[in-house]
Amino acid sequence: MNNSNYTYNNEAIGLVAIYTILKEERKLNIAKLSLVLPILFHEKTLSFLCENETEYLTLEGFVNQSYLLENFNNRFLTFLPITANIVTILSSAKLVKIQNNLIQLIPENEIDIYNKELGKRTSLLILGAKKFAYLLKEDVVNLYSQLKVLI
Repeated sequence: MNNSNYTYNNEAIGLVAIYTILKEERKLNIAKLSLVLPILFHEKTLSFLCENETEYLTLEGFVNQSYLLENFNNRFLTFLPITANIVTILSSAKLVKIQNNLIQLIPENEIDIYNKELGKRTSLLILGAKKFAYLLKEDVVNLYSQLKVLI
């Protein structure tokens, strides 16, 4: 990842996206959580999620938008270390617990990240994350297959 991309897409901004997903889902398999940043850090995909009525979007409908999946596997591999760092930060801050491959929000330590003062990009990531959370209800094997993730 080049430095300008890392400055724009880093642990701090990614934490907002991942924490938003966890607030929506309460707990999530690490494999599913690893799909969040490659989706939300991709400007075309984030715009698609934010600008369209996606509340009832299906996985098939999403993957039919082929331009959203350009270089998806490369993005997945690029953002995997940042995802791991974010999970570590959230765990160290006692905001989540990691158990049996699940990342689970600790309700008594929950924080409010929905603050408009965090900026426009953060607001867009929160909106996109809330909409993308719906697709994460799919089976993990189906998600990886449809998104063509190669591990």
